[in-house]
Amino acid sequence: MQSGTHAAQSRSSRRGLALVALAGLLAAGVSAVLVWSGDRGDPGDAAACTGQSMTLTVPASLDEVARAAAEELSDDCRTVTVDTAAAAEVAAAAADDGSLPDLWVTDAPWALAGLDEAGVATTVVAPSVASTPVLLVGGPAADAAPTWGDELAAGVVAMPDPAADPVGALALAAPRAEEDKVGRSDEETRQLLVPLAQGYAELRADDVTADTSLDTLTASSTRVVATSEQSYLASRRGNDLIRTVTPDTGAPLLEYSLVTAADADAAVTDAADDLAAWFGSDPGQQGLADAQLRRGDGSMVVSRSGRRVDLLPAPPTEEVLDDLRTWQVLSVPSSVLGVFDVSGSMDFLEGAQTRAQLASGVVSAGLDVFPDSARVGLWAFSVDLGGPGQDWRVMEPTRRLDDVVDGVAQRDLLQARAAELPSITTGGTGLYDTTLAAYEQALRDYDAAYANSIILLTDGANDDPGSISLRRLLDRLEELRDPQRPVRVIGLAISADADFRALRRISRATGGEAFRAEDPAEIQTVFNQAISSR
Repeated sequence: MQSGTHAAQSRSSRRGLALVALAGLLAAGVSAVLVWSGDRGDPGDAAACTGQSMTLTVPASLDEVARAAAEELSDDCRTVTVDTAAAAEVAAAAADDGSLPDLWVTDAPWALAGLDEAGVATTVVAPSVASTPVLLVGGPAADAAPTWGDELAAGVVAMPDPAADPVGALALAAPRAEEDKVGRSDEETRQLLVPLAQGYAELRADDVTADTSLDTLTASSTRVVATSEQSYLASRRGNDLIRTVTPDTGAPLLEYSLVTAADADAAVTDAADDLAAWFGSDPGQQGLADAQLRRGDGSMVVSRSGRRVDLLPAPPTEEVLDDLRTWQVLSVPSSVLGVFDVSGSMDFLEGAQTRAQLASGVVSAGLDVFPDSARVGLWAFSVDLGGPGQDWRVMEPTRRLDDVVDGVAQRDLLQARAAELPSITTGGTGLYDTTLAAYEQALRDYDAAYANSIILLTDGANDDPGSISLRRLLDRLEELRDPQRPVRVIGLAISADADFRALRRISRATGGEAFRAEDPAEIQTVFNQAISSR
């Protein structure tokens, strides 16, 4: 999987045509085995012998192999030391200050696309110097589902956070990679991610970490863990009960890419070429075998019975990034204040239902999607609805859906209040004053453990003559906006009568976005888009 790459810089020719040819083979993903000679030119040549120290940064899973490589690459002319860091940590640091390790082997090559967007140019010296399949592992009682989609939908898979761990990211990408084999659409795959991410959000809200340890899998456990083949083989030494329950559609392949900064100096690029060659050499291949890793193309260095696994095609980088963006949005628990228009125009019929009835149905459907850990409140608004000079009415303040008030759960209270919306429609659209009041309330209710947002639904334009102006509202929102306490307004304009331009300006002033359904019958679809965008 290559992304965010730049044309490789011209390399020193001092190692001769054989090494250049090898670099070409590695770049093409062709496996090769050489006898490592360690010859790096004449030590008296100033260009070849700089005495430079450089760091090779690798994920922890490659530490043992990297130290063997660093020992081979180090001599009087250069010293290579090894540092371990997760790909997400390296990418975040690089995006922050533009710095990259001298030599970097990353197990999340899709992260390079994000570095490109941040203006950090990289060169992929070898797209895959080592690899390991991502498997599903369980005990004797764990069931093997026919597809990754089925397994993930069953709710029994524990996986590392895809936003921080490539194993989790590839487990998340597996349903998309198997689409052609099982006849699943992109949209169906996306819908699989929603409950999975929200289940993870529920763990986060309760400050619980998903248990991805293979050591705790027992004979009676039905839990399934997403893990690398390397980790699985290591764990089997101490727990022979565990077995792979990876679907027959195949396993995604975690690949290790060798990367340098695009402007790396000649000494670093020479070292990178030597490191790529080392991975293809006899010592490098032995190092991979000892660490229970595979060659870069996914083939085994040493064949062992019981290790054969079909490989899924590598999903395109952009699809992996899209799924990760969806995950990052939905896996953070939601704190949502729904602010719904109940002005007189919401009585207009759209087919067999009024706009208010459609809006009420959206609230009910939304509550069915949110897990118990979500925090949700509901306001209604029209001119003077809350009394003279107040355009909003608090139907229910923001609470966790499993909070109980006077013996009734918040979820049930909200369902009841949503059913009341069609019966309280009246008057004009008091949009601006309501928006400001809701934003101020959301800031007071802010919870750093949640993604805090306001869903603002309206079918009209502000027509309260005594309200704040749009310009003053935008100024106040910008004054109140705090990057350390983000609250985003997500606007929903239903019908062509809605002032979508104003709603979009309001939303963007808070870092949010607005969505439009000119046909109110599409309100549910637009609401789903809005929730996914938060």
